[in-house]
Amino acid sequence: MMTIWDLLELAAWVLSALTAGWLLYDAAMISRRYSEEFLTHTIEDLGDGHYSATDGATTEGERS
Repeated sequence: MMTIWDLLELAAWVLSALTAGWLLYDAAMISRRYSEEFLTHTIEDLGDGHYSATDGATTEGERS
C-alpha cells in the first residue's frame, strides 16, 4: 500500500517530467521562431529597427 509520502514522491516525479517536456517543447518552438542571431544579440546590436514586444521581431521605424 502506498503511503502519502510515496504519492507525493510520485507526483513530484510526474511534475518534473512534465516540466522537462515543456522546456524541450518551448526550446524547439523558440528556435523555429527566432534566428540564432536574434537570440544571441542585444536589441541595440540588431540595427536601426526597433523591438516589437508583440512578436519579438525588429521592425523599421522610430523607437516608441
